[in-house]
Amino acid sequence: MDIQENIRRILREEIEVPIFIKRRFRKKDLDQLINDVEDAILQYDDNNLEEAIYSQVREFITEFVDYEDWHNMNDNKYWDTYLKYETPLVNYVKTKLNL
Repeated sequence: MDIQENIRRILREEIEVPIFIKRRFRKKDLDQLINDVEDAILQYDDNNLEEAIYSQVREFITEFVDYEDWHNMNDNKYWDTYLKYETPLVNYVKTKLNL
């Protein structure tokens, strides 16, 4: 890979993933999320893409929130956590899968 291609790839990744998402999750974890969504889409037989994406993103989020914090959250904090991460992660997945 030449330098220009490498720069384009880095810039594309910068645009695709909000910085706070990159700070919170490793590239390896985000790649695993994409693989999990692809598997879920196959299981759903492409009939409900949105459900496959959202279910995998929500499962992904719960893996990274501390268990104690998760169960001690009030409803507002619970939904704030989802909305903070869910929307950008769903957009990221859709971008990666060209949806």
